[in-house]
Amino acid sequence: MISTTIQSLCETLSYYLIPSPEWSPFWDSLYDGLGTCMIVWIQLYFFGMSNNITIQLTGFIAMHLVTFPIVAWHAYYGDGWTEEAVDRCLGIVPVLVLDVVTVWFLYWRRGEKTDYNGPFKG
Repeated sequence: MISTTIQSLCETLSYYLIPSPEWSPFWDSLYDGLGTCMIVWIQLYFFGMSNNITIQLTGFIAMHLVTFPIVAWHAYYGDGWTEEAVDRCLGIVPVLVLDVVTVWFLYWRRGEKTDYNGPFKG
């Protein structure tokens, strides 16, 4: 009785927690992009802003911006818009949004720092 209940509970949870194989292109492109963004954020946390981090961030953003049109071009002129191509493009979009947020926090908000009231004016 209890083992059957636990087994059905685990099957139900695994259905919602484990992504389906159809979504693997989405997760691949999302994890690839988020990993590079996390590298920049970790370096900023430990070392602060430097020219090396600016160069890395520029390279990562260029790589993410180039990936999207390449996938779209291959999808349009290749097999057509397959589910794999759509999922891969959908995975790149949150990464590009995170790139914009990173640049905004680093460069446009940098002038708003205060000396003793916390990192930003409030």
